[in-house]
Amino acid sequence: MQLVLARGLFVACALSGFGAALFALTVPIAWQVNARGRASIERQVRKVISLSLAAALAFGYAWLLLETHTLAGTADLAQTITAIPAVLFDTRFGQVLALQTVAIAGALIAAWRGRSILAAALGGTAVMLEAGHSHAFAIAHIPLVLSQMLHLIAAGAWLGGLLPLLIVVREAPLEAAWHAARRFSTLGTISVTTLAATAFL
Repeated sequence: MQLVLARGLFVACALSGFGAALFALTVPIAWQVNARGRASIERQVRKVISLSLAAALAFGYAWLLLETHTLAGTADLAQTITAIPAVLFDTRFGQVLALQTVAIAGALIAAWRGRSILAAALGGTAVMLEAGHSHAFAIAHIPLVLSQMLHLIAAGAWLGGLLPLLIVVREAPLEAAWHAARRFSTLGTISVTTLAATAFL
């Protein structure tokens, strides 16, 4: 149960960080928003990105600990920590998680520096790499792996953008909020269509 929970929270936070970064990149909030209001909204959205990615790193480490305990059959925390390098570098799980961690850490740094394109790209990479933990990847079913990657990206783009959208709708003037919601609805339609299409594969 703990293992499932840690993985679930890791994925959820990664999706949130990527989706929020993509929102910041694709949904401009300049309409009818003064400089002070725009700065406040951008700061709050950046906070969502940063907290989501930082939480993903924390839950990723928890997932690694629990998975190491399971794979190595360790008896206590000290043995588990000692066994981490072997699991991290000698197993497919560990190698994929290591790549995800690097991508998430890079996205977090990019978000702190206000580089939305890089943050979204690295966050999206971490999300797509989640397909590397799947059975489809283990059996080298490439079409299914690609479908899972698209599914994950679409989920992040849609679900991860909801909290930033709420911030804009709550903080921005009506016209600006309307424009942001309209822009996001286009992204949401594309995402939901992709989710539905890839769910059949």
